Amino acid sequence: MRPLKLCFVGWGDHVHLERWAGYFARTGDHVSVLSMGDEGDYPAGVRQYVLRNSKRRPVLADAEMRVLLWRLRPQIVHVHWAHFAVPVVRVWDGPLAITAWGSDIYRQDEFTPSRWTSMRNALSRANLVTCDSEDLGR
Repeated sequence: MRPLKLCFVGWGDHVHLERWAGYFARTGDHVSVLSMGDEGDYPAGVRQYVLRNSKRRPVLADAEMRVLLWRLRPQIVHVHWAHFAVPVVRVWDGPLAITAWGSDIYRQDEFTPSRWTSMRNALSRANLVTCDSEDLGR
């Protein structure tokens, strides 16, 4: 089987993303990480990109992510934390997986109604949604 070209998006320096991306890198897949935070600890060969504009104007953040995804040409983008799927779906129309970890779903009171609607729409756009508990899945 040929290696996949995978791109993970989320907090690149978080243990959850490090484990997922690291697993696929160790199996021989080509892995890139677009980080909304800092660089993480990954096996050799994982390409990391810190999204410098992620906290700036959405048009700048979107342009930065769009260019990186165009250059990387992944076969699938896997977003960790559902709220990060919102900017991804603005610039990516290919195969999409989203992993919800809890803080992105359980803390509904921390999101404005429009942000909650945007996140729900992004989740509905995904080809695959994963989570780490039955409760969260509901």
